[in-house]
Amino acid sequence: MTYISLDPQLEAKVRMGEHLRQGERVLVMLRDAGAEGVCGTTFTEERVPRYSARIGELRKAGWDIPKRRCGLHGYHTTAQWVWVLAAPGEDATLF
Repeated sequence: MTYISLDPQLEAKVRMGEHLRQGERVLVMLRDAGAEGVCGTTFTEERVPRYSARIGELRKAGWDIPKRRCGLHGYHTTAQWVWVLAAPGEDATLF
């Protein structure tokens, strides 16, 4: 999986430990997770309750964020999803 660089201003906020908006947090979490992706449970644990809305906004902004069923944990009793941030030109169906 290709490393995805974000907007330089966002990268600077991350480095400086500044407060991130929820959409920015979601984007950074997805980028940092790489091909493993981020489970919806993880977003909730990280206090991003409206993560699905933020993912929708990021998709509208042009980010390729496919999802698949979560296989990261063995404790889900209902269908949970994992989202992955795909680099431009990457085949998102591989995730």
